[in-house]
Amino acid sequence: MKHDNLNTSNATLVQPGSALNEYNGKVLFPDKMAQANEMFKKVGLPKKASTRPKEAA
Repeated sequence: MKHDNLNTSNATLVQPGSALNEYNGKVLFPDKMAQANEMFKKVGLPKKASTRPKEAA
């Protein structure tokens, strides 16, 4: 693939190896996951922004 076509192409440039499949479904950092879940309980997820434009007053 030519350099000029890289930005317009939908091709995957890096493909992970199949050896990483052993980590599917495993939490690698349980302390960080617990901390993130606690933060989401307190703060919550961001609200979806409205796509409707505001009317001029």
